[in-house]
Amino acid sequence: MRAIVTGQVGMDKKSYLNEMADFAAAQGEPVPMYHVGNMMYDEAPDIRKGRILDLPISRLNSLRRAAFKDIIAESHPVADHPNIAVNTHATFRWRHGLFSAFDLDQIERLEPDVFICLVDNIEVVHHRLHRDHDTDATLKDCMVWREEEILATEIIAQAFHKPFYIVSRGRHQPTTRTCFRLVARPDMKRVYPSFPMSHVVDMPDVLAEIDAFRAQLAEHFVTFDPGDVDEKLLLDRAIAAMREGKEWVDAEPHAFGGSASQPPMRIRVREVLDIAGDIDG
Repeated sequence: MRAIVTGQVGMDKKSYLNEMADFAAAQGEPVPMYHVGNMMYDEAPDIRKGRILDLPISRLNSLRRAAFKDIIAESHPVADHPNIAVNTHATFRWRHGLFSAFDLDQIERLEPDVFICLVDNIEVVHHRLHRDHDTDATLKDCMVWREEEILATEIIAQAFHKPFYIVSRGRHQPTTRTCFRLVARPDMKRVYPSFPMSHVVDMPDVLAEIDAFRAQLAEHFVTFDPGDVDEKLLLDRAIAAMREGKEWVDAEPHAFGGSASQPPMRIRVREVLDIAGDIDG
């Protein structure tokens, strides 16, 4: 399958998709990766890393079109390149405000088979964003951006009558196998597991059983695990911190919180409470 993979800034999609490519190669089924952002930088060597979004929109558009033109040329004919993954964005929200990051005419010429939007827990995205960029984005900004990216990707998929999936990056273990299966095993059965979450966060024996159940499912199916993206634990901790008069809450790795690949994060309680409605829906 020819996949377009989107996701908001702060997802670190490149390293994730490179891991997926390594996994695919180990299966003897290579999936070539095209990182649009890197290709845009190659087209503009005068731009410092991390500053490309500061360019005028007109130049951003021309750089993106040049990158997609190369991808289209390199990945055709389709019969010779049945499995590829294009790492890009559907939208950007930066100093220019909200703007699109795609051109429908080029997507049509690319001939994608599937659209995937990669997501992650919002506090982890927020941490990466501030680590790698000069920004004052809040948790609410990141939440809005995630929703915009999901919606825009879904609309593009609908326009081309192609399947669309939301895939978690993986809280503690990268979901690269799931992503690979969506690209190279399109007929594999897909499941959405259901298990207790909020009221068992302090029950390690139960959590161990749940983790074993999740691992078994992931071994045999394409799984969309609700435990991989859930800010409920973060909200519960923030509410508890507010009641104790604290200004900050610590987000540490947990089966249903934080990320094992990131250090413990300190987050303003007020920012978490600002997204309570988004979390509880």
